[in-house]
Amino acid sequence: MGISLIIAEVIPFLVLAVGVDNIFIMVNEFETLDKSVPVDERIARTLREVGPSITLSAMSETVAFSLGAVVSMPAVNSFAGLSAVAVFVDFLLQITLFLTLLGADARRTEAKRLDCIPCVKISSVEDAPVTLEDGFLKHFVRHYYSRFLLHPVTKGVVLVLFSFLLVVCISFMPYVELGLDQTVALPQDSYLIPYFADQMSMLEVGVPVYFVISGGNATELETKKKLCAINQTCDLFSVPNLLVLESNRPEVSTVALRPSMWLDDFITWNDPTFSQCCRYNASYPETVCQPSEPLSDACTVCYTESQYDAFTLGPVGSDFMQKIGYWLESIPGTTCVRSGKAAYGTALLPDYEQVNINASHFRTYHTVIQTQAEYINAYVQALRICDSIMDEYPELECFPYTIFYVYFEQYLTIVQIMAIVLSMAALAVFLVTWLILGSVVAAFWVVFVVSMVVVDMGGVMAMWGISLNAISLVNLVMALGISVEFCSHIVRAFTITQGTRQDRARNALIDIGASVFSGVTLTKFAGVVVLAFAQSQIFVIYYFRMYLSIVLLGFGHGLVLLPVLLSLWGPRPVLVTKDDEPTEGETAALLKPKVDPTIEPAVSQTVSESRQSMYTY
Repeated sequence: MGISLIIAEVIPFLVLAVGVDNIFIMVNEFETLDKSVPVDERIARTLREVGPSITLSAMSETVAFSLGAVVSMPAVNSFAGLSAVAVFVDFLLQITLFLTLLGADARRTEAKRLDCIPCVKISSVEDAPVTLEDGFLKHFVRHYYSRFLLHPVTKGVVLVLFSFLLVVCISFMPYVELGLDQTVALPQDSYLIPYFADQMSMLEVGVPVYFVISGGNATELETKKKLCAINQTCDLFSVPNLLVLESNRPEVSTVALRPSMWLDDFITWNDPTFSQCCRYNASYPETVCQPSEPLSDACTVCYTESQYDAFTLGPVGSDFMQKIGYWLESIPGTTCVRSGKAAYGTALLPDYEQVNINASHFRTYHTVIQTQAEYINAYVQALRICDSIMDEYPELECFPYTIFYVYFEQYLTIVQIMAIVLSMAALAVFLVTWLILGSVVAAFWVVFVVSMVVVDMGGVMAMWGISLNAISLVNLVMALGISVEFCSHIVRAFTITQGTRQDRARNALIDIGASVFSGVTLTKFAGVVVLAFAQSQIFVIYYFRMYLSIVLLGFGHGLVLLPVLLSLWGPRPVLVTKDDEPTEGETAALLKPKVDPTIEPAVSQTVSESRQSMYTY
């Protein structure tokens, strides 16, 4: 599997985003447990508490990316396949190597050894009392953010704002442009930028375009009529005549000039009126006499006037093939400008054994093309012209070619590919979430919120001048995967908590919200900001702008909209089996499940009364 520059630039960000998120969540869970409990038991309890949500996000992304690998577009195919492997390996390392290192570090701390020099033991430090206080973020979420977000008025405002954002983004999506401007990939001070500007402003015609024709037998009269325009014997809508008609309306067809007509020039070259054109060596008939050679008895004219006048459209059959060989070897000059070596040396593919021209092309020029939309339209118009030729002559085959078509062919199907890839990925996320959480409603809300993020990204692309191309499509696929990170942990925490929807949504925020915010939002935001100072616009537009949008939209939908939706229409709690419940020893030694004591009636009356003044419901 080949790795392009696009893939090499995106994969590390994806691995870092997924890895840091889950590491923050596991460390946060581990640090909240009672330090008097053995390290192995704390590691086991950590994995039991957060393992399912980590598995959910990792498996959703792995399956989603794996399905994207079936797409034929090389950039998306490579990215999806490598992303699936990267996310899965990252997940395995998190639940094996990282937990092992986390346990080793905890044992080092208990043994009072320095972190940088673990062989040095500090004996003078006294054991500090075990305190389980909330960090700043968790304290903020518990006492301020969760109460504010889940207030009835706030929930209504959140629903209205996100609905308005969704409608606005959908309305802007049709304005997303296709393509990748070549100047975007250059440094801002590159000398090529003024070169491209001058190229667009000073040239009167654009790049050459070739209409390649195959099929039929050009040595026979009936096929000649379809390939010539020299006289009325040729078909009215022959290939060159159709191209001439298209060149008369360049604003539509983007064809700027009349085409070069090889068959017309070849027929004229055989005319004995031009005495220094079609000549061959009388002693060596396989050798053509060049127009620059003086007239002499050594060179014989191919046809007399009577022989030439007997032709309808020049020679036919094996005679045609012999003369076409002469013509392709004849070098044009002032005495014979119709010679074919310079203009048509590579325009024909003659088959001397089968007595046929297997393929030939008609060369013309595009109009001056400036924007990516004009490049794509030029290719579409060329395909349309070829379709009209094949509709007129079903026995002929036609395809257009020019130097830039290879880069713009992808845009004919990129929208369909995007829809297929994102739909398959969303379906994979739904099935994996349903399988792991055991709730169709929970799976629906995860996919619903993730889909909103991707749709909103489409609107942001239109508003922020980000075109749809292989780079942005890869980033959209990654946006879906990153959005799962914002949603899966919150939904899983919600489904395993008992109580009303309001209480469970607040507990989910308190339980996991701070870790998601610090592990996903802050770390990604810090890494993305650096890209804003890149010299190349491709990093600013397709990485800084898109990554920043993914982080902000993921945070807003995962930690603002999703808790509100769950508090109103969330799934029922998943029943906990006896095997999943802690034993009596664990209950006495470990912290109880992290449920806010102000909203859980199982907490002791003393704690409830002491904190009644802080929380009111």
